[in-house]
Amino acid sequence: MYGRGLESTIEIAFRVLKPNGYLIDLGPAPGLIVGELDSILAEIDPAMITEIAPAIPFDPSCPDADFVIQDDIWNGVPVTPPILAHDFNYVADYGDYVEAAAIYGRLYGPKVKRYLLDQQKSTVASRLRIVISRLKK
Repeated sequence: MYGRGLESTIEIAFRVLKPNGYLIDLGPAPGLIVGELDSILAEIDPAMITEIAPAIPFDPSCPDADFVIQDDIWNGVPVTPPILAHDFNYVADYGDYVEAAAIYGRLYGPKVKRYLLDQQKSTVASRLRIVISRLKK
């Protein structure tokens, strides 16, 4: 599932990066999986939204945010504090709603595909987080 894939990627990065090397992680902001599509995913599989990401509404007007996380572990990997984080909104534009529906339908199923086709949406907005830290090894 999502969390396992992320952890294994970061663990691989830990093994191959030099001591004090930069670890840069990009993924959905906490509480969101696919931003504006989260409400549809919650209808399909409520456990996915509550177990992987707590259900919070996606706000497309939310401003960018820079902050520091004071911790010495990032996703199970030792790092040297501080951990720098940047949250931002991103709109993926596929140019054609049929293409967007095909891609997201493969990822999240036929209800998401149907939603994008019905809305004729070629864009999908989400909230992402970039995290920058240095490995401690």
